[in-house]
Amino acid sequence: MTTARNIVLIGPPGAGKGTHAQLLEKELGIPHLSTGEMLREAAAQGTELGLKIKTLIDGGNFVPDEVMVPFVVDKIDSPECKNGFILDGFPRNLPQAQLLDKMMLERELKIDIVVKLQVPDTYITERILKRAKCGKCGHMFQIEKSEDVCPKCSSSDIIRRADDNLEAIKHRLKIYRTVTAPITPYYEDKGLLVCVDATRSIEQVAAFVRQAIEY
Repeated sequence: MTTARNIVLIGPPGAGKGTHAQLLEKELGIPHLSTGEMLREAAAQGTELGLKIKTLIDGGNFVPDEVMVPFVVDKIDSPECKNGFILDGFPRNLPQAQLLDKMMLERELKIDIVVKLQVPDTYITERILKRAKCGKCGHMFQIEKSEDVCPKCSSSDIIRRADDNLEAIKHRLKIYRTVTAPITPYYEDKGLLVCVDATRSIEQVAAFVRQAIEY
């Protein structure tokens, strides 16, 4: 049995891509490349590019390809990705998917599998409005009350994303349907797509994802 090493996780915002990418990172020992995290780090630096990125992210908009692609290329070329990687948040549109294929071919690499996490809009909205990240240990979780603490390390350093609000969520879902959804048939035609029901528990979804990447 072979385990996929170059993995792409796709799905609507709030589907759990980051959570399951982190689980795979620990299990497989290959890096989780979260383009969202990479861009938020750039935004926090306060540079001209960073401020531009921050404005786009806070408004629930996608970052242009000419900004996004160099981030991904640099990471895939880095030594940490020599044994594979887990892409989360890229590609976000068909041109990016096509460019990623071209980029991989130039490096004599290929995407092994694309796992799509499927979740209905109503479930997504509730999940995003409750999601949080621990500023101390990085654990992602669903916050159930305003004074909550990290369930993993009990830290009160809780981070909530600026774009995790109802207006931005509706906007991001609309963009997802019109811009990102077309990559689904693209990967399906290539025989790389596996769909997973992500409304189940984290443990159940993780088991299905793990089964999908083994062939």
